[in-house]
Amino acid sequence: MKGFTDFVHTLIHFPKLLIAAVNGPAIGIGCTILPLCDFVYASSSATFHTPFVALAICPEACSSYTFPQLMGNRRAAEMLILGKKITAKEALECGFVTDVIENDVLGHVMELCQKLGNSPQESILASKRLLRPQTMLTLLDSVNQAEVSELYKRQSSPEFAESAARLLNLLQKKKSKL
Repeated sequence: MKGFTDFVHTLIHFPKLLIAAVNGPAIGIGCTILPLCDFVYASSSATFHTPFVALAICPEACSSYTFPQLMGNRRAAEMLILGKKITAKEALECGFVTDVIENDVLGHVMELCQKLGNSPQESILASKRLLRPQTMLTLLDSVNQAEVSELYKRQSSPEFAESAARLLNLLQKKKSKL
């Protein structure tokens, strides 16, 4: 679990801008790391899904804190506890993504990166530091530690073993049909 903890810690403390382009399903960690990014752009076909309870695990990558901060407790609970999948439009409406791009989300992000690359770099870095003060970074580190601790417990539980067995069985059945 140390590798996972370190990965999330690196995202929390990354000094430069983190910009995500989502062009399809963002599931699990692919979804939960998005609030740690500075900008998140999604294609209109993007979806966001965190099926943690169905997998007998719990929130990760600070999502137990960042999701409610972005979208409110009830919407966060729908995603993190009920496993509700949301569309790009819904993600935009609740503040989970910066914008929805109809065509060529990656091209849009590349243009943005070019624009930012031609902007005063120290001003960008100072702005990021002010948007994420040390107190917030410390809080996110604490949330990360708590989530990883709970994930470790969950992965050692009988519920997780049963869930993993069901998932493997389902995957084997799908593979045999191919």
